[in-house]
Parts: sequence; structure tokens; C-alpha cells
Amino acid sequence: MVSIVFLLFLSSCKTDQNSNENFYIIEGKVPNSSEKVYLYQALDSSYYLNTFKVDSTLANNGSFSFKIRKKNSYPFPYILIVDKVPTSSFLLEPIDQKITIDTLKFRVKPKITSKFSTLQDEIISYKNANQNRVNELTKYFDSIKNTTLAEAELASLMGIERKKSQTIFDSNLSSFVKEHPNSYNSFWEIVSTLHYSGYSKELDIAYKNLSSSIKNTELGIVLNEDFANKKLLAVGSIFPQIPLRNFDFEKEILDINRYNKSEYILVDFWFSNCGPCIREFPKYHELYSKYGTDTLEIIGVSTDLEKDMQNWHKAIKKYKINWVHFLDKDRVEASKLGISKFPTNFLLNSKGEILEKDITAKKLEAFLVNTKK
Repeated sequence: MVSIVFLLFLSSCKTDQNSNENFYIIEGKVPNSSEKVYLYQALDSSYYLNTFKVDSTLANNGSFSFKIRKKNSYPFPYILIVDKVPTSSFLLEPIDQKITIDTLKFRVKPKITSKFSTLQDEIISYKNANQNRVNELTKYFDSIKNTTLAEAELASLMGIERKKSQTIFDSNLSSFVKEHPNSYNSFWEIVSTLHYSGYSKELDIAYKNLSSSIKNTELGIVLNEDFANKKLLAVGSIFPQIPLRNFDFEKEILDINRYNKSEYILVDFWFSNCGPCIREFPKYHELYSKYGTDTLEIIGVSTDLEKDMQNWHKAIKKYKINWVHFLDKDRVEASKLGISKFPTNFLLNSKGEILEKDITAKKLEAFLVNTKK
């Protein structure tokens, strides 16, 4: 009897140990908070392999913890939201670690510590490589904001400097990946740059420097498909034909050749409840009225879900959107093209070549002013 009880005890201990091995613990500190802490995916959900959506826990006098199930060995990028304030993204490896948030400021970078981590030193090294340019860019923006430049000219100058900076960042990333081809920090920096800045030749070089062992993983296959889609919409490419529905919900191909009488065409992906999308509309109205369709045509592509399709028509009427309209129901085509944030737009010439991506209304105004000089 004793031996049987002892064996059952050992079996129970082993089960508990295996159970604990299937989880990792995140212990965190945040200043003087007893609010809920939310853990969110930082990038497109397709990269998370259906392993995670969102988790939450309650902070107790500034302390919180998450117990997360291990489903694979990959690190993933996340953000924390505390009292409605999001942090910047950070990588969590599937190991026990600690997170410290020093201050509840928008996009603050949490400090991650773990004696088992293999990535945190690499992350700091890469951040330091870009920091000088970040400081220069901040200093430049601060200097021109205090000038008497017109708003359109100011937006143009800021756009030029951002492009210069992105070229430097892409070059730094390419060098970093070459030095760390087997690093998942390299992998996620490529994914993040592709997500926020789109395809570039320098980023293509960085991707090619990534090791085959990472490219052939489940995550690597997702990145390969994403890269191919983003390349279709890269600056210099011809904007593709897209099967959509017109204002009357009838099937229709969006073919840019039908609008080639306009010098420039802005294709704007949005949806009816998207605040940042709607905030651009007043300036679009102004430019559309000022320049006319000989100079500028605007094509709005709503990505509303099926349940919200009637809101699409209501929004068009409410905001008096008098340009061309298409519907991409449930974001099917946008997802195929790797468009996952809204608004996303593309400025084209009359040949359908992509000149700019994610151009703001102010930058569009500056562009048109310069072309008409």
C-alpha cells in the first residue's frame, strides 16, 4: 500500500512539473497602478500562428503577472496597455522573464530581463545603432516647427527627412541581419519594417541575409508570402487590378487604366468607423475641389465587414464623400495584398505607377503644390 501511494505521489509531482513546463511566467512592475494590464499582439495576427490573441490581468500596487501557455519555441512581439496607455512593442521569449515599465508615457519601451534570454542584448545593440539618427531627426523636426514655413512646405520637408531616415534604418537593419542571420530579433525587425514602412530594395537585401533555417519555419513562410504581397504594392510598381464591388454592391474590377485621364490617382483603403481615416476627408475635399479630376482622382476602397456594409453608405452620405467608391467586403482583397492597417493609401501617376505610399493629406497638398509650380 505504501509503495502504491508513493508511486501515485511521484506521478502527481511529475504531472504538476510537466504542467508548469507548458507555461511561462511574466512578472511585471508599473508605477503606482492597480488598473487592468492588457497584453496584445503587436503585429498582424497571421504571424501569431493562432497561438494568442489578448490576455489581461489586474495590477496590485504596481505589480502584475501573466501565465502564458507555451505552444512553440518562437519569441513574439507584444505591447502592453495600462490605463489606456500603450507601450511600444517588445519581444517575449517563451521563458520566465520580468517586465518593468518606468513611466506611463505613450509608447514607452518596457525593460525586459531574464537570465535565460538570448535576445535582449541583441535588441539593445540594434536600438543603439539607430539612436543617433533618431536624435538627429527629433532635433531637426523641433527646429523647423518653430519657423514661419507654410504648413504644406513644412509637411514636405518632414517627409523628405523621414525618407532619408528610413533609408538609414533599412541599411542598418541589413547590416544587423548579416551579422545575426539566425536571430529572431532580425526576423521580427524585418517583419516590423515591412509592416510599417513597406517594401524597399534595402529591406529585400536584409531579408535575403536571413538564414534558411528561419525562412523555412512556419513564421518564415508567413513572412515570405507577406513579402511577395508587399512587393506588389512597392513604390515604382504598377498598381494591380483588384476584384471589388461598386457603390451598388455589384462586382467590378478596380482597374486604374479607367482613370488615366487624371494626372494623379489616390487609392485610399478605409472603413466607416475608422477615426484616422475620416480625419483626412476634409483636406481631401479641399484638394479634390481645388484641383479637379484632371489633376487628382480619389478612389475610396471601403474594407467594412459584411455586418457594417450599410454603415459604408451612411458614412459616404454623412461626410459628403463625392469621389469614386469601391467595397472590399470583409477586407478579403486587402488581406491578400498585406494591407492590415487603416488608412492605407497609394498615390499613383496616370500610368498606374505607385509614387507614394501612406501619404498624408498635408503631404499630398505639398506634392500637388510642387508639381504645379
